Amino acid sequence: MLSGRRSISKLGLWLEAETVSTGSALVAQDELHAAYALACTKANQPIVTKQMFGRTLKRLRPELREAQRMIGGRKRWVYLGIGMKNGSVETLKKGDGTPLERERSLESLDQGDSSWW
Repeated sequence: MLSGRRSISKLGLWLEAETVSTGSALVAQDELHAAYALACTKANQPIVTKQMFGRTLKRLRPELREAQRMIGGRKRWVYLGIGMKNGSVETLKKGDGTPLERERSLESLDQGDSSWW
């Protein structure tokens, strides 16, 4: 059980270091997991499954919501209320024309460090 707590703690530290929580931010679920997996790989740490990542994320950030949004011409599952700190921001439109922020994660992690471990 202790190793599970360490994983949660590491994810929590990573979230604090690499993400921002704002009402207008969103990030694709698979991109957020991939960014965390990349950071884990670089730090020689085990990678949690997407399902465990999502469950743990919901425990750590209960205010986040899940939704489907059109990104790059296809529907994708996203987390609303969270975005990557480092990355390019794209403005997306909801069905009603309201702008949304989306941040790309993998490019920024390729150049970043993993000092949050």
